[in-house]
Amino acid sequence: HPAAGLPGNRIYRVRKDIPPGNRTADVSSEIRDGEGTASQIYDQYQKDWLEWPWQSGAPYDDKNKDGRYDPSIDIPGFKGADQTIWTVSNDLNPGLTSNIFGAVPSGMELQLTAWAYDRQDGLGYMYFSKYLLINKSSAIFDSMYVTMWSDPDLGDYSDDLVGCDTTRSLGFVYNGKEVDNVYSPLPPPAVGFDFFQGPTVPGKPTDSAIFAGKWVRGKRNLPMTTF
Repeated sequence: HPAAGLPGNRIYRVRKDIPPGNRTADVSSEIRDGEGTASQIYDQYQKDWLEWPWQSGAPYDDKNKDGRYDPSIDIPGFKGADQTIWTVSNDLNPGLTSNIFGAVPSGMELQLTAWAYDRQDGLGYMYFSKYLLINKSSAIFDSMYVTMWSDPDLGDYSDDLVGCDTTRSLGFVYNGKEVDNVYSPLPPPAVGFDFFQGPTVPGKPTDSAIFAGKWVRGKRNLPMTTF
């Protein structure tokens, strides 16, 4: 798509400990991942900080409460998170969607916010993803399925097992053997996928749901309904 080549159309990523001018934060993980030199990594983090697309919907901590993003005062990203990734996409190019099961464009926009915390407690072992779907077409969608697809390879893929806990809306993957060829001699881990806040649907007058960070009366959030 022609718009894909525009410099502003990219995946944005920020760390709250790498604001413009700070080049002392530890970026050894990024270096090990092959992202470039420390200088290149600092440059990209700070470019995304300065060009944070708040007007397109990217979240930020509005420190001075003026309703506008100021990179010298405000902190880009999900409030309180140590690292945030944000991007927006759509399906408006039929040349691309037709290659995916012959689908035609729906006119749907997807805004993804992913964030994590640099902590030693349970939050430090999780990352969070928030998906905002916006119908920018003239069509009316009266029903739909919302799902998270994952193909988790827990070390060696040949001995993985999956399941779900319906009481917790939790899907999980774990190793079927005590020893995994990739993680050995360490014990293999397990991974869970939890729907903390499902889609908002009509409910009873006494129900309440959370949408866009606010309570909505007469609605409810769906839990996991299938796996």
